[in-house]
Amino acid sequence: MIKINTYEEKFLDILKGQSSIEEFENWLYTSEEVLTTELPIEIYNELILLNYKTKESKHELARALDIDHEKLELYEIQQLINNELKQKPILNSVNYEIDLYELSFISFDFQVGTLKFRMHNPFKINRFANLTNEEREDKFSENFGSGEQFLQSLHDAIGTKNFRVHNWKKYEQTDSMTETKMIQTKDDEYKILICGHYCFINKEYIKHKMKKAWL
Repeated sequence: MIKINTYEEKFLDILKGQSSIEEFENWLYTSEEVLTTELPIEIYNELILLNYKTKESKHELARALDIDHEKLELYEIQQLINNELKQKPILNSVNYEIDLYELSFISFDFQVGTLKFRMHNPFKINRFANLTNEEREDKFSENFGSGEQFLQSLHDAIGTKNFRVHNWKKYEQTDSMTETKMIQTKDDEYKILICGHYCFINKEYIKHKMKKAWL
């Protein structure tokens, strides 16, 4: 499980557009006691001196706080799933799709509750080429089983070796050829887009967690 502290949560709110740099600055001036228990005093002093009116202020704030963008993205995904689990979610809106980036994989778009996914097909579907898209979608739904169990399995994997996310900010300085290799699906994993987040889940892990459903 991923945990973040107060200033990381505030910075995540900025990334998600739920707060602004100006609001962070105002919070900073009224939260010295909170921040100085989580940060060395020299970093707090650097935050006080930072110019929050420039175009580079978000970047400078991330640098001063030593923000781990990948960690924050994992936390955001974790919270999305955690909130959905409270609603007893079920599988719905299944659609067969072609993965334009990896044409050798069969993919499906679907929702579990209100969360949107695109996932490489984890099931063996006989005579797949001879089926209509509607028949393919029906087969996927029949094999899938419990949406709630699926979300719980993803939630439990976050922060472990069984789950990874490609954080675009972390690798923004990487050349395109290297990044293309990094986002290719490995032999032991499925690609799974979670509400736009580019994730990968270990095959054996998810099959084991879903073994009572994925017969």
